[in-house]
Amino acid sequence: MKEIVMVLAVAFGAVFLWRRKRITGKGAILAGFLAASGLIYCLFRGFSGEWIPVTEIEKGTEGSSGRKVELQVQLDQDPEQKITLSIPSVQLSEEEAEARLTAFCGELDQEILGENSSLMEICYPLLLKNTYSDPAIHVEWQTDAPGYLSWEGQLGPGIPEEGVEVLLKGELSLQDRTEAYERRVKVFPSKAVRDLPERIRTEAERLNSDGREAVYHLPSSLDDQELRWYQGSDSSGSLMIGTALLLLGALVLVKQQAQREEARKRSDMLDQEYPDLVSKMQMLLGAGLSMRMVLDRIGKDYKASLEAESRRKGMFLAKKKKSLVGQEILTSCRELENGLSEAEVYRRLGSRCNTPLYRGLTLMLEQNMTKGGEGLIHLLEQEAMEAFESRQRRARQEGEKVSVRLLLPMGMMLMIVLAMIMIPAFLSV
Repeated sequence: MKEIVMVLAVAFGAVFLWRRKRITGKGAILAGFLAASGLIYCLFRGFSGEWIPVTEIEKGTEGSSGRKVELQVQLDQDPEQKITLSIPSVQLSEEEAEARLTAFCGELDQEILGENSSLMEICYPLLLKNTYSDPAIHVEWQTDAPGYLSWEGQLGPGIPEEGVEVLLKGELSLQDRTEAYERRVKVFPSKAVRDLPERIRTEAERLNSDGREAVYHLPSSLDDQELRWYQGSDSSGSLMIGTALLLLGALVLVKQQAQREEARKRSDMLDQEYPDLVSKMQMLLGAGLSMRMVLDRIGKDYKASLEAESRRKGMFLAKKKKSLVGQEILTSCRELENGLSEAEVYRRLGSRCNTPLYRGLTLMLEQNMTKGGEGLIHLLEQEAMEAFESRQRRARQEGEKVSVRLLLPMGMMLMIVLAMIMIPAFLSV
Protein backbone atom coordinates (compact mmCIF):
# COMPACT_ATOMS: atom_id res chain seq x y z
CA MET A 1 0.00 0.00 0.00
CA LYS A 2 2.82 2.42 0.82
CA GLU A 3 4.42 1.79 -2.54
CA ILE A 4 1.15 2.60 -4.40
CA VAL A 5 0.76 5.85 -2.40
CA MET A 6 4.32 6.87 -3.30
CA VAL A 7 3.75 6.13 -6.98
CA LEU A 8 0.52 8.15 -7.03
CA ALA A 9 2.26 11.02 -5.22
CA VAL A 10 4.96 11.08 -7.90
CA ALA A 11 2.32 11.13 -10.66
CA PHE A 12 0.30 13.96 -9.09
CA GLY A 13 3.49 15.91 -8.39
CA ALA A 14 4.52 15.65 -12.04
CA VAL A 15 1.09 16.86 -13.20
CA PHE A 16 1.20 19.76 -10.71
CA LEU A 17 4.67 20.88 -11.83
CA TRP A 18 3.69 20.60 -15.51
CA ARG A 19 0.56 22.72 -14.95
CA ARG A 20 2.72 25.32 -13.15
CA LYS A 21 5.18 25.31 -16.10
CA ARG A 22 7.99 24.07 -13.83
CA ILE A 23 8.76 21.13 -16.12
CA THR A 24 8.27 20.62 -19.84
CA GLY A 25 5.87 18.25 -21.52
CA LYS A 26 8.65 15.70 -22.09
CA GLY A 27 9.52 15.76 -18.38
CA ALA A 28 5.88 15.17 -17.48
CA ILE A 29 5.70 12.26 -19.95
CA LEU A 30 8.84 10.69 -18.44
CA ALA A 31 7.49 11.09 -14.89
CA GLY A 32 4.13 9.61 -15.97
CA PHE A 33 5.91 6.69 -17.64
CA LEU A 34 7.89 5.94 -14.46
CA ALA A 35 4.77 6.29 -12.28
CA ALA A 36 2.80 3.92 -14.55
CA SER A 37 5.64 1.39 -14.43
CA GLY A 38 5.76 1.55 -10.63
CA LEU A 39 1.98 1.25 -10.33
CA ILE A 40 1.87 -1.79 -12.61
CA TYR A 41 4.69 -3.40 -10.61
CA CYS A 42 2.83 -2.78 -7.34
CA LEU A 43 -0.41 -4.21 -8.78
CA PHE A 44 1.29 -7.37 -10.04
CA ARG A 45 3.05 -7.71 -6.70
CA GLY A 46 -0.31 -7.42 -4.94
CA PHE A 47 -1.95 -9.99 -7.25
CA SER A 48 0.86 -12.46 -6.75
CA GLY A 49 0.52 -12.14 -2.95
CA GLU A 50 3.12 -11.52 -0.25
CA TRP A 51 4.02 -14.08 2.40
CA ILE A 52 4.42 -12.68 5.92
CA PRO A 53 5.76 -14.60 8.95
CA VAL A 54 3.08 -15.78 11.42
CA THR A 55 3.06 -17.83 14.65
CA GLU A 56 -0.72 -18.20 15.15
CA ILE A 57 -3.99 -17.93 13.22
CA GLU A 58 -7.25 -16.59 14.59
CA LYS A 59 -10.09 -19.12 14.85
CA GLY A 60 -13.67 -18.51 13.74
CA THR A 61 -16.48 -17.58 16.14
CA GLU A 62 -18.38 -20.16 18.16
CA GLY A 63 -20.47 -22.50 16.08
CA SER A 64 -19.11 -21.31 12.73
CA SER A 65 -17.71 -23.81 10.27
CA GLY A 66 -13.99 -24.28 10.05
CA ARG A 67 -11.88 -22.89 7.25
CA LYS A 68 -8.84 -23.97 5.31
CA VAL A 69 -5.76 -21.75 5.21
CA GLU A 70 -2.88 -22.09 2.76
CA LEU A 71 0.53 -21.49 4.35
CA GLN A 72 4.22 -21.79 3.55
CA VAL A 73 6.55 -23.56 5.96
CA GLN A 74 10.34 -23.82 6.07
CA LEU A 75 12.28 -26.27 8.18
CA ASP A 76 15.62 -24.77 9.16
CA GLN A 77 17.50 -24.18 5.86
CA ASP A 78 15.32 -26.48 3.73
CA PRO A 79 13.35 -25.01 0.81
CA GLU A 80 9.92 -23.53 1.57
CA GLN A 81 6.89 -25.81 1.07
CA LYS A 82 3.17 -25.04 0.76
CA ILE A 83 0.79 -26.67 3.22
CA THR A 84 -2.97 -26.38 3.87
CA LEU A 85 -4.26 -26.52 7.46
CA SER A 86 -7.90 -26.84 8.63
CA ILE A 87 -8.57 -24.18 11.28
CA PRO A 88 -11.57 -25.10 13.51
CA SER A 89 -13.87 -22.59 15.23
CA VAL A 90 -13.88 -21.88 18.97
CA GLN A 91 -15.65 -24.75 20.80
CA LEU A 92 -18.15 -24.36 23.64
CA SER A 93 -18.52 -26.71 26.56
CA GLU A 94 -21.58 -29.02 26.65
CA GLU A 95 -23.17 -26.97 29.46
CA GLU A 96 -22.67 -23.70 27.56
CA ALA A 97 -24.05 -25.16 24.31
CA GLU A 98 -27.15 -26.57 26.08
CA ALA A 99 -27.79 -23.27 27.88
CA ARG A 100 -27.59 -21.29 24.62
CA LEU A 101 -29.97 -23.69 22.85
CA THR A 102 -32.51 -23.50 25.69
CA ALA A 103 -32.38 -19.71 25.80
CA PHE A 104 -32.70 -19.47 22.01
CA CYS A 105 -35.80 -21.71 21.99
CA GLY A 106 -37.57 -19.14 24.14
CA GLU A 107 -36.67 -16.36 21.72
CA LEU A 108 -37.60 -18.27 18.56
CA ASP A 109 -41.36 -17.64 18.94
CA GLN A 110 -40.78 -13.93 18.26
CA GLU A 111 -38.02 -14.50 15.69
CA ILE A 112 -40.29 -16.40 13.29
CA LEU A 113 -43.45 -14.25 13.61
CA GLY A 114 -42.61 -11.71 10.90
CA GLU A 115 -45.69 -9.48 10.32
CA ASN A 116 -48.01 -11.79 12.26
CA SER A 117 -49.27 -10.84 15.72
CA SER A 118 -49.59 -14.38 17.11
CA LEU A 119 -48.74 -17.96 16.22
CA MET A 120 -52.46 -18.76 16.38
CA GLU A 121 -53.29 -16.18 13.67
CA ILE A 122 -50.87 -16.62 10.78
CA CYS A 123 -51.96 -14.45 7.83
CA TYR A 124 -48.48 -13.56 6.55
CA PRO A 125 -45.42 -15.71 5.75
CA LEU A 126 -43.36 -16.96 8.68
CA LEU A 127 -39.63 -16.25 8.83
CA LEU A 128 -38.40 -19.85 8.71
CA LYS A 129 -34.66 -19.36 8.17
CA ASN A 130 -31.61 -21.48 8.96
CA THR A 131 -29.91 -18.81 11.10
CA TYR A 132 -31.26 -15.98 13.27
CA SER A 133 -29.84 -13.56 15.84
CA ASP A 134 -27.37 -16.21 17.06
CA PRO A 135 -25.44 -17.22 13.92
CA ALA A 136 -23.83 -20.18 15.70
CA ILE A 137 -27.19 -21.99 16.00
CA HIS A 138 -28.47 -23.75 12.87
CA VAL A 139 -32.19 -24.53 12.43
CA GLU A 140 -33.91 -27.03 10.09
CA TRP A 141 -37.69 -26.64 9.61
CA GLN A 142 -40.57 -28.90 8.57
CA THR A 143 -44.39 -28.94 8.86
CA ASP A 144 -47.03 -31.68 8.79
CA ALA A 145 -49.05 -29.77 6.13
CA PRO A 146 -46.60 -28.26 3.60
CA GLY A 147 -49.53 -27.53 1.26
CA TYR A 148 -50.82 -24.96 3.71
CA LEU A 149 -47.50 -23.88 5.31
CA SER A 150 -44.33 -24.70 3.41
CA TRP A 151 -40.99 -25.47 5.05
CA GLU A 152 -39.83 -22.00 3.92
CA GLY A 153 -42.75 -20.34 5.81
CA GLN A 154 -44.90 -19.44 2.78
CA LEU A 155 -48.69 -19.76 2.95
CA GLY A 156 -50.21 -21.98 0.27
CA PRO A 157 -53.45 -21.59 -1.68
CA GLY A 158 -56.76 -23.13 -0.68
CA ILE A 159 -56.60 -22.38 3.06
CA PRO A 160 -60.18 -22.28 4.49
CA GLU A 161 -61.45 -18.93 5.77
CA GLU A 162 -61.86 -20.40 9.27
CA GLY A 163 -58.16 -21.39 9.37
CA VAL A 164 -56.22 -24.66 9.74
CA GLU A 165 -53.95 -25.83 12.56
CA VAL A 166 -50.47 -26.93 11.44
CA LEU A 167 -47.69 -28.58 13.46
CA LEU A 168 -44.43 -26.65 13.03
CA LYS A 169 -41.22 -28.54 13.88
CA GLY A 170 -37.68 -27.23 14.10
CA GLU A 171 -34.37 -28.91 14.95
CA LEU A 172 -31.80 -26.59 16.54
CA SER A 173 -28.15 -27.60 16.44
CA LEU A 174 -25.06 -26.10 18.04
CA GLN A 175 -21.79 -27.99 17.67
CA ASP A 176 -22.75 -31.60 18.59
CA ARG A 177 -25.85 -30.64 20.63
CA THR A 178 -29.43 -30.64 19.21
CA GLU A 179 -32.78 -29.59 20.60
CA ALA A 180 -36.33 -29.98 19.23
CA TYR A 181 -38.75 -27.09 18.76
CA GLU A 182 -42.49 -27.79 18.25
CA ARG A 183 -45.41 -25.37 18.05
CA ARG A 184 -49.04 -25.63 16.99
CA VAL A 185 -49.84 -22.70 14.70
CA LYS A 186 -53.07 -21.71 12.97
CA VAL A 187 -52.86 -20.45 9.40
CA PHE A 188 -55.43 -18.35 7.51
CA PRO A 189 -55.69 -17.20 3.88
CA SER A 190 -52.76 -14.97 3.07
CA LYS A 191 -53.09 -11.20 3.36
CA ALA A 192 -49.63 -10.60 1.97
CA VAL A 193 -49.25 -7.82 -0.60
CA ARG A 194 -47.91 -10.27 -3.15
CA ASP A 195 -51.33 -12.08 -3.14
CA LEU A 196 -53.38 -8.88 -3.45
CA PRO A 197 -53.62 -8.75 -7.28
CA GLU A 198 -54.77 -12.37 -7.47
CA ARG A 199 -57.38 -11.85 -4.77
CA ILE A 200 -58.68 -8.72 -6.55
CA ARG A 201 -58.92 -10.64 -9.84
CA THR A 202 -60.87 -13.42 -8.10
CA GLU A 203 -63.31 -10.90 -6.61
CA ALA A 204 -63.70 -9.14 -9.99
CA GLU A 205 -64.46 -12.47 -11.72
CA ARG A 206 -67.08 -13.22 -9.07
CA LEU A 207 -68.78 -9.85 -9.63
CA ASN A 208 -68.80 -10.31 -13.40
CA SER A 209 -69.93 -13.93 -13.58
CA ASP A 210 -72.81 -12.83 -15.82
CA GLY A 211 -71.05 -12.20 -19.14
CA ARG A 212 -74.17 -10.67 -20.78
CA GLU A 213 -73.76 -7.28 -19.08
CA ALA A 214 -72.39 -4.41 -21.16
CA VAL A 215 -70.06 -3.14 -18.42
CA TYR A 216 -67.34 -4.77 -16.32
CA HIS A 217 -67.89 -4.13 -12.60
CA LEU A 218 -64.85 -3.34 -10.45
CA PRO A 219 -64.76 -4.42 -6.79
CA SER A 220 -65.40 -1.51 -4.41
CA SER A 221 -63.94 -3.17 -1.31
CA LEU A 222 -61.74 -6.07 -0.19
CA ASP A 223 -61.52 -7.37 3.38
CA ASP A 224 -63.71 -4.44 4.51
CA GLN A 225 -61.22 -1.99 3.01
CA GLU A 226 -62.15 0.47 0.26
CA LEU A 227 -60.72 0.00 -3.22
CA ARG A 228 -60.24 3.07 -5.44
CA TRP A 229 -59.70 2.55 -9.17
CA TYR A 230 -57.98 4.82 -11.70
CA GLN A 231 -57.58 4.46 -15.45
CA GLY A 232 -54.69 6.08 -17.29
CA SER A 233 -55.44 8.42 -20.18
CA ASP A 234 -53.81 8.22 -23.59
CA SER A 235 -50.44 9.95 -23.16
CA SER A 236 -49.05 9.29 -26.63
CA GLY A 237 -49.67 12.90 -27.70
CA SER A 238 -47.87 14.31 -24.65
CA LEU A 239 -45.03 11.87 -25.20
CA MET A 240 -44.64 12.98 -28.81
CA ILE A 241 -44.69 16.66 -27.82
CA GLY A 242 -42.13 16.06 -25.08
CA THR A 243 -39.90 14.13 -27.44
CA ALA A 244 -40.17 16.88 -30.05
CA LEU A 245 -39.24 19.54 -27.47
CA LEU A 246 -36.26 17.49 -26.32
CA LEU A 247 -35.09 17.02 -29.90
CA LEU A 248 -35.53 20.74 -30.59
CA GLY A 249 -33.52 21.63 -27.50
CA ALA A 250 -30.82 19.16 -28.50
CA LEU A 251 -30.67 20.63 -32.01
CA VAL A 252 -30.33 24.15 -30.61
CA LEU A 253 -27.52 23.06 -28.29
CA VAL A 254 -25.73 21.23 -31.10
CA LYS A 255 -26.06 24.26 -33.38
CA GLN A 256 -24.74 26.60 -30.70
CA GLN A 257 -21.81 24.29 -30.03
CA ALA A 258 -21.04 24.14 -33.77
CA GLN A 259 -21.17 27.93 -33.99
CA ARG A 260 -18.83 28.31 -31.03
CA GLU A 261 -16.42 25.79 -32.53
CA GLU A 262 -16.53 27.56 -35.90
CA ALA A 263 -15.87 30.93 -34.24
CA ARG A 264 -12.93 29.48 -32.32
CA LYS A 265 -11.40 28.01 -35.47
CA ARG A 266 -11.88 31.35 -37.28
CA SER A 267 -10.15 33.21 -34.42
CA ASP A 268 -7.24 30.73 -34.47
CA MET A 269 -6.80 31.13 -38.23
CA LEU A 270 -6.88 34.94 -37.94
CA ASP A 271 -4.28 34.87 -35.17
CA GLN A 272 -2.05 32.61 -37.27
CA GLU A 273 -2.15 35.11 -40.16
CA TYR A 274 -1.61 38.14 -37.92
CA PRO A 275 2.25 38.15 -37.88
CA ASP A 276 2.43 38.08 -41.70
CA LEU A 277 -0.07 40.95 -41.98
CA VAL A 278 1.78 43.20 -39.48
CA SER A 279 5.14 42.41 -41.09
CA LYS A 280 3.81 43.34 -44.55
CA MET A 281 2.29 46.57 -43.22
CA GLN A 282 5.59 47.54 -41.61
CA MET A 283 7.52 46.79 -44.81
CA LEU A 284 5.17 48.81 -47.06
CA LEU A 285 5.08 51.76 -44.66
CA GLY A 286 8.86 51.72 -44.60
CA ALA A 287 8.82 51.94 -48.42
CA GLY A 288 7.03 55.32 -48.15
CA LEU A 289 3.40 54.33 -48.69
CA SER A 290 0.59 55.81 -46.63
CA MET A 291 -1.63 53.57 -44.52
CA ARG A 292 -4.50 53.91 -47.00
CA MET A 293 -2.18 52.86 -49.85
CA VAL A 294 -0.85 49.98 -47.72
CA LEU A 295 -4.37 48.57 -47.33
CA ASP A 296 -5.04 49.03 -51.03
CA ARG A 297 -1.76 47.29 -51.95
CA ILE A 298 -2.41 44.33 -49.62
CA GLY A 299 -5.95 43.96 -51.00
CA LYS A 300 -4.74 44.04 -54.62
CA ASP A 301 -1.96 41.51 -53.93
CA TYR A 302 -4.45 39.14 -52.27
CA LYS A 303 -6.92 39.54 -55.16
CA ALA A 304 -4.18 38.83 -57.69
CA SER A 305 -3.09 35.71 -55.79
CA LEU A 306 -6.68 34.45 -55.84
CA GLU A 307 -6.95 34.99 -59.57
CA ALA A 308 -3.65 33.21 -60.18
CA GLU A 309 -4.70 30.31 -57.96
CA SER A 310 -8.03 30.11 -59.79
CA ARG A 311 -6.37 29.94 -63.20
CA ARG A 312 -3.88 27.30 -62.06
CA LYS A 313 -6.03 24.88 -60.05
CA GLY A 314 -9.69 25.79 -60.65
CA MET A 315 -12.25 27.63 -58.62
CA PHE A 316 -12.92 24.88 -56.05
CA LEU A 317 -9.34 24.63 -54.87
CA ALA A 318 -8.99 28.38 -55.03
CA LYS A 319 -11.81 28.77 -52.50
CA LYS A 320 -10.09 26.40 -50.12
CA LYS A 321 -6.95 28.58 -50.22
CA LYS A 322 -8.74 31.84 -49.28
CA SER A 323 -7.25 33.86 -46.44
CA LEU A 324 -9.58 35.26 -43.79
CA VAL A 325 -7.40 38.35 -43.25
CA GLY A 326 -7.23 38.91 -47.01
CA GLN A 327 -11.01 38.81 -47.24
CA GLU A 328 -11.35 41.36 -44.42
CA ILE A 329 -8.74 43.67 -46.04
CA LEU A 330 -10.63 43.49 -49.35
CA THR A 331 -13.83 44.45 -47.50
CA SER A 332 -12.01 47.41 -45.91
CA CYS A 333 -10.74 48.53 -49.35
CA ARG A 334 -14.27 48.50 -50.75
CA GLU A 335 -15.47 50.54 -47.75
CA LEU A 336 -12.74 53.14 -48.43
CA GLU A 337 -13.74 53.28 -52.10
CA ASN A 338 -17.36 53.91 -51.02
CA GLY A 339 -16.29 57.03 -49.14
CA LEU A 340 -16.07 55.71 -45.54
CA SER A 341 -13.50 57.45 -43.34
CA GLU A 342 -10.27 55.66 -42.45
CA ALA A 343 -11.04 55.72 -38.71
CA GLU A 344 -14.42 54.06 -39.28
CA VAL A 345 -12.85 51.49 -41.63
CA TYR A 346 -10.25 50.58 -38.99
CA ARG A 347 -12.95 50.33 -36.32
CA ARG A 348 -15.04 48.02 -38.48
CA LEU A 349 -12.02 45.87 -39.33
CA GLY A 350 -11.32 45.28 -35.62
CA SER A 351 -15.00 44.52 -34.98
CA ARG A 352 -15.20 41.96 -37.81
CA CYS A 353 -11.99 40.16 -36.82
CA ASN A 354 -13.02 40.37 -33.12
CA THR A 355 -9.78 39.09 -31.57
CA PRO A 356 -7.55 40.94 -29.08
CA LEU A 357 -4.68 41.14 -31.59
CA TYR A 358 -6.72 42.80 -34.34
CA ARG A 359 -8.58 45.09 -31.94
CA GLY A 360 -5.22 46.29 -30.61
CA LEU A 361 -3.87 46.80 -34.16
CA THR A 362 -6.88 48.82 -35.33
CA LEU A 363 -6.77 50.93 -32.14
CA MET A 364 -3.10 51.63 -32.84
CA LEU A 365 -3.92 52.75 -36.39
CA GLU A 366 -6.74 55.04 -35.18
CA GLN A 367 -4.52 56.67 -32.56
CA ASN A 368 -1.68 57.26 -35.04
CA MET A 369 -4.09 58.98 -37.46
CA THR A 370 -4.53 61.77 -34.90
CA LYS A 371 -0.74 62.02 -34.39
CA GLY A 372 0.07 62.20 -38.10
CA GLY A 373 1.55 58.69 -38.35
CA GLU A 374 4.76 59.47 -36.41
CA GLY A 375 6.36 56.35 -34.92
CA LEU A 376 3.92 53.98 -36.57
CA ILE A 377 6.67 52.09 -38.39
CA HIS A 378 8.53 51.50 -35.11
CA LEU A 379 5.34 50.37 -33.36
CA LEU A 380 4.50 47.96 -36.18
CA GLU A 381 8.03 46.57 -36.09
CA GLN A 382 7.70 45.83 -32.36
CA GLU A 383 4.23 44.37 -32.93
CA ALA A 384 5.57 42.10 -35.68
CA MET A 385 8.39 40.80 -33.43
CA GLU A 386 5.93 40.10 -30.60
CA ALA A 387 3.50 38.41 -32.99
CA PHE A 388 6.19 36.05 -34.34
CA GLU A 389 7.31 35.21 -30.79
CA SER A 390 3.68 34.52 -29.85
CA ARG A 391 3.35 32.21 -32.85
CA GLN A 392 6.44 30.29 -31.73
CA ARG A 393 5.09 29.97 -28.19
CA ARG A 394 1.77 28.72 -29.53
CA ALA A 395 3.54 26.15 -31.69
CA ARG A 396 5.53 24.90 -28.68
CA GLN A 397 2.34 24.64 -26.59
CA GLU A 398 0.60 22.68 -29.32
CA GLY A 399 3.58 20.33 -29.50
CA GLU A 400 3.46 19.78 -25.73
CA LYS A 401 -0.29 19.05 -25.92
CA VAL A 402 0.36 16.42 -28.58
CA SER A 403 3.08 14.87 -26.40
CA VAL A 404 0.73 14.70 -23.42
CA ARG A 405 -2.01 13.12 -25.55
CA LEU A 406 0.44 10.36 -26.46
CA LEU A 407 0.96 9.53 -22.78
CA LEU A 408 -2.16 7.36 -22.48
CA PRO A 409 -1.41 5.19 -25.56
CA MET A 410 2.19 4.80 -24.39
CA GLY A 411 1.01 3.74 -20.93
CA MET A 412 -1.43 1.22 -22.44
CA MET A 413 1.32 -0.22 -24.63
CA LEU A 414 3.57 -0.48 -21.55
CA MET A 415 0.87 -2.35 -19.63
CA ILE A 416 0.37 -4.75 -22.53
CA VAL A 417 4.11 -5.43 -22.78
CA LEU A 418 4.46 -5.95 -19.02
CA ALA A 419 1.42 -8.24 -19.02
CA MET A 420 2.92 -10.32 -21.85
CA ILE A 421 6.12 -10.69 -19.83
CA MET A 422 4.88 -11.05 -16.27
CA ILE A 423 1.67 -13.10 -16.61
CA PRO A 424 3.40 -16.18 -18.12
CA ALA A 425 6.10 -15.90 -15.46
CA PHE A 426 3.45 -15.63 -12.72
CA LEU A 427 1.50 -18.62 -14.05
CA SER A 428 4.61 -20.76 -14.25
CA VAL A 429 5.37 -20.36 -10.52
